[in-house]
Amino acid sequence: MNTNLYSMTHDTCLEMIYEYQLTNNRKLLYYLLAKFDKLLVKIIRDLRRANSLLNEESIQEMYHVAIVGMEKAFLRIKPGFDSNLLPAKIQSYVWAEVKQTYRHKTREYPSDHVEVHNALKKKTYDPHRENHAALDLKFLFEASKLPQDWVEVIKLKFIDEMTTKEIQEKLSLSVKQVERKLYIGLAQLRLLVKHP
Repeated sequence: MNTNLYSMTHDTCLEMIYEYQLTNNRKLLYYLLAKFDKLLVKIIRDLRRANSLLNEESIQEMYHVAIVGMEKAFLRIKPGFDSNLLPAKIQSYVWAEVKQTYRHKTREYPSDHVEVHNALKKKTYDPHRENHAALDLKFLFEASKLPQDWVEVIKLKFIDEMTTKEIQEKLSLSVKQVERKLYIGLAQLRLLVKHP
């Protein structure tokens, strides 16, 4: 198995995860940790930025909590999982683990039902920037299999920050149609983040 970090694709990582599930070989976990190290650090920074109370915790301690969350994500991946959704799956479990570990300090942090909403609100979808957040959102849109016009409504609302009225006029839809596409589309994306 190829263990060169620079050439490890998400498909290679998925193979390692399946092998780790069968063998519990910690060496595989270390390779995966090295591959997703930057993602874990980014998640911790985002969490600390979103909740000032977490800044009182040591980064090293939070990193260990993030590793536990990442391992839980790996152990719950089933055959047929889309490897492109690995970063989103890891992020979801790390968030959950941090919230559980620091529950006395995470009241300010938004609950799971607004994770996708906040990601869109923060404009993390940017196809020209090579970062995990951008890729996660792109993969979510693709994996959701939402009709293109639904994806367009979501992007206009949260990325271009258009009002419902502006979207209605631009796409020649009724207000109810816009709201329905937003509500059901976000619900579908949310399900993918929590249970891909």
